[in-house]
Amino acid sequence: TVSLDAAQPILGRTEFAGFAGSGSMNVLRESRAALARKLPVQTHRIAGVTFEGRQSTLKLLRELLPDEASASLMFEKEPENPFDANAVAVKLVDDTKLGYVPRAETGSFRYSLCFGRLRSLGLAKETSNFGCIVEVQPQLPPVMNLAIPANLVPQCSQLVSDLSSSRSTAWDAYRTELCRRMGKRCSISYAETENVEARWSICSGDRTVRLGGFALQHPLLARVQYIDPDEFVDFEDICSVISAMNPGMREDEASMVFSRQLDLAESRASEGWTLDLSNVDDLLSGA
Repeated sequence: TVSLDAAQPILGRTEFAGFAGSGSMNVLRESRAALARKLPVQTHRIAGVTFEGRQSTLKLLRELLPDEASASLMFEKEPENPFDANAVAVKLVDDTKLGYVPRAETGSFRYSLCFGRLRSLGLAKETSNFGCIVEVQPQLPPVMNLAIPANLVPQCSQLVSDLSSSRSTAWDAYRTELCRRMGKRCSISYAETENVEARWSICSGDRTVRLGGFALQHPLLARVQYIDPDEFVDFEDICSVISAMNPGMREDEASMVFSRQLDLAESRASEGWTLDLSNVDDLLSGA
């Protein structure tokens, strides 16, 4: 796993001026680790491993992985799954599906996508099939690019700035209350911050990006979420941050995750996605 120290050069860039120095990166890493320690680790025996050629995938994975090695996994909700709207697919970071979290064990998955690890992989004693056990912290917020359609990124990333200018009185009151309620702690890393960012729901069913609310987020983590594929150039730096902030993720795995999200953002830009800000007034008024 890449240390967050490897991402230190990022702080020299203009967009991160203001929190370089004073050990910001170390604080961010330590705070994230403290948050992870507070959240439960779950283990699951993956279901559905005998369908759609997954046995071949698992066999190959077993051959490629040394006994002591593991692999990062993505746990992705499938709300449009025709068999189970609460389904959580388990995938390698290259998007290869291994199976599903058992239906009765998906209740604690809060996020549309989160990360975990492969714990063990081998032949099940009772059958001749490969199976695997995985571990995940489904309540730990993922650190990644949000895959917001590229054409909507400017509006999404500038929303807070626009609100602070156009509705300064209401926004200042809302921000003050949010900082009080969250104890001036980042919702993703638990590091101390007063930086407010929007929370977005990516709704594939109707191709809509909806404002879900606001939360405190460390500026660096907010920057990772809002990458414009046409403008971003420091790919390796951001991959280092993603690797370090998602427990156990190697930098090459972070690169695959980041590439996947950027490709998704670009493809969505041509699919007619819309931005829904209809609840801004309700949020600011506390309704």
